[in-house]
Amino acid sequence: MKIIIAAFICILLLSCQTQPVQDDTPAKYERTRLAEDIFEVKCKKLYENPEKNSDICILNAILWALENGYPYFVELEPEFIETGEGHPEPLSSEQWLRKTIWGLYENPGVLRFMYDGATVAESISNKYSLDK
Repeated sequence: MKIIIAAFICILLLSCQTQPVQDDTPAKYERTRLAEDIFEVKCKKLYENPEKNSDICILNAILWALENGYPYFVELEPEFIETGEGHPEPLSSEQWLRKTIWGLYENPGVLRFMYDGATVAESISNKYSLDK
């Protein structure tokens, strides 16, 4: 009798075991390294606020550049990017936004719109209370 009860409990426990849920949701961003020091991120627009979508997308690019050892960056303008090859799709659409940055190993002190990646990443993370 004890064996039957033990077998029943085992079967009951096995039948209640949760199965891993497969995540079929589409990616929230795509990364493309255009050159050794050029990082492009295409982000899905997840928020109603256009500024937040833009900030989250540039944050993703900055973090990627930081991971690759580039502590400084310059955001490349769309006009600069469109003159190159390999960009058949628009820079933004109703669902997607694209940001491209040029990573720099050191601060040359002569670039007008050069930023410290860690400082900007921290600022954006604090602005939206994101985990770092």
